[in-house]
Amino acid sequence: ITRNQNEVMRHWRDGKNLMMHGVAGTGKTYLALALGLREVLNPSSTVQRLMIVRSVVETREQGFLPGTLEEKSAVFENPYVSNTAKLTAWEE
Repeated sequence: ITRNQNEVMRHWRDGKNLMMHGVAGTGKTYLALALGLREVLNPSSTVQRLMIVRSVVETREQGFLPGTLEEKSAVFENPYVSNTAKLTAWEE
């Protein structure tokens, strides 16, 4: 775990709202999903739902991609599906 990832976890435990940014591959998606899933799957937690919000900037180009809207969106959803599978040990 990096120093910045440790900071994120500390702030999360302190009850702060978080907004992470940085270059690709720094673990933002993985860490956010890990913290969110921990809350949702914790039986003593009051959190019942994890909502993932992603920028729609990429959708400006989706009209040029072949396929249905669902097929076009799958490209942007794959990191969440993959990381959720890793965190929950589900098979993809």
